[in-house]
Amino acid sequence: YLDGTLFAFKHTDAPGIIGFVGNVLGRHSVNIAAMNVGRTGNAPGGPAIGVLNLDSVPPEAALAEARAHPQITSVRVVQLPRAGEQPAWLG
Repeated sequence: YLDGTLFAFKHTDAPGIIGFVGNVLGRHSVNIAAMNVGRTGNAPGGPAIGVLNLDSVPPEAALAEARAHPQITSVRVVQLPRAGEQPAWLG
């Protein structure tokens, strides 16, 4: 779903990355509403991306923790209108 608060991160496809991100967000009381992950190609170990729908905006400390992981190369938070809401820029 492309709505609300999205947490997008690029990473190397490796065991433990998804759990790490979930633990970071959980320690900061940020609930994950939905999650999608994918990788380039069919083999493990290459570039990958995760996009999580969150119930709240993560604090900067959570973003800094995620960015500090050696296999996470990019972290972004994107705020989109919630489902059914019109974007302000369309009004």
